[in-house]
Amino acid sequence: MWIINAWFSQIGPFFELNENGYIKSVEGCASFLENLGIKEPYRWIVGIEGIKDQPLKVPNRYDRTWGPCMADMIKREGLYRKGDDIAELLRPFFDEVFDQCGVQRVPLKR
Repeated sequence: MWIINAWFSQIGPFFELNENGYIKSVEGCASFLENLGIKEPYRWIVGIEGIKDQPLKVPNRYDRTWGPCMADMIKREGLYRKGDDIAELLRPFFDEVFDQCGVQRVPLKR
């Protein structure tokens, strides 16, 4: 699965990490591929780029920004099979984004 979302480039002086948005994107893409008859497992790549020196904002979780981010690109990849916990598959990516912005991540409550 390869999803490009240019919405992030519209934000402004910070970048936003919407964990639920990433999770729902993978769920939706997997469902779409399944409906097309494409068999799993699905290989996924998740990443964000162009974030060096920008602060991190997390919607609906904190009332502030952190950073600046030390990396310009953060990327992870793996395999998804129906029934996998997508939040857990993406956890290393989310953890790395927070780490590169100098803050410890508190996982989402689902």
